[in-house]
Amino acid sequence: MVSLEQIRQRAVSILEADPKRLRHTQSVVAFALSLGAAHHADLDKVEAACWLHDVAKNRVPSPDDETFDADAWPEATHHARHAAIFARTELGITDPDILDAITYHTTGRPGMSLIEKIVFVADHIEPHRKGVPEKFRMLAHEQLDVVVWLILKRNIAYLEAHKRPVSRLTREAYDEYEYMGGNG
Repeated sequence: MVSLEQIRQRAVSILEADPKRLRHTQSVVAFALSLGAAHHADLDKVEAACWLHDVAKNRVPSPDDETFDADAWPEATHHARHAAIFARTELGITDPDILDAITYHTTGRPGMSLIEKIVFVADHIEPHRKGVPEKFRMLAHEQLDVVVWLILKRNIAYLEAHKRPVSRLTREAYDEYEYMGGNG
């Protein structure tokens, strides 16, 4: 596998064409590392996944792209799958913790690993995201599962209110957390 520094350099070289996306990614990395330390996660895996989570955000689809299950992967989430494919094929990353955290950072899914939850939460509530209650950011350091549940709930409400498709994976993850009382 490539080094963490090589991952960072490659991500920055891709993202620097979009300064807002690069700033978001840098903020996700910093916030996720803080969460990872608080929850005793593998910080190298957290950092690698965060640098790569949005590398395919502005990518133009190709006719060779694999097709996605539309119920699980609404169009707005395709970049997550493409970023994981990039990580695997272009960088040789095979670690399922990293690839899954990249793949599910937009939708979430039932049974998320600690690293998946950290990347999911950091992407959704990093400090540059507008409209995020500050209590979410503070609570995430102590009760990560509660914040995952709150984000899932909030995302579903937002997408439904705006008549946008909600991923089946997001609904299933929400149902899992709801069943457990929002405590994962």
